[in-house]
Amino acid sequence: MKNKYPECFPDDFEKLIIADGAGENLFTYYRISETGMINRDAFKGSFEKRISGGSSVFNRDLWRARQEELDIGDYSTSGYEKYKDVRNLLKCIKKYHHGPIVMVGRTEPECGLSMRTKDSRTRPKRNSHIDWWIYRDAHPELYFKKYIEDQEGE
Repeated sequence: MKNKYPECFPDDFEKLIIADGAGENLFTYYRISETGMINRDAFKGSFEKRISGGSSVFNRDLWRARQEELDIGDYSTSGYEKYKDVRNLLKCIKKYHHGPIVMVGRTEPECGLSMRTKDSRTRPKRNSHIDWWIYRDAHPELYFKKYIEDQEGE
């Protein structure tokens, strides 16, 4: 099972996320692309970005500690079911990145397992946050477009 997820994921990873409530779900999903592009890199989770050098936030000691105490949410690609929750995050990201956009689409089951974080059996409840564990060879970008704020009256 490990080979369908990025190499940095633990061996027993899928068993852990299924036990917590993850499944093949179709959720409306809003996510920020920091670069303003809709491509595969826009769907890397924060852990995967840190270890691949895509983030300056990487802390080797923190990474080692988390190997001993696994938090499955660290490996997910974060998004939101409601635009208002991603809009607040976008305001902060605009301070540090040039030209970020909000993408909208769905958590396609062929791309990976997902769950509403508030439905987790083991983690704190959070607004409309969605965890999506995207398969290594998946192309979620094919199911997304740039979100225009007034398109759905939000």
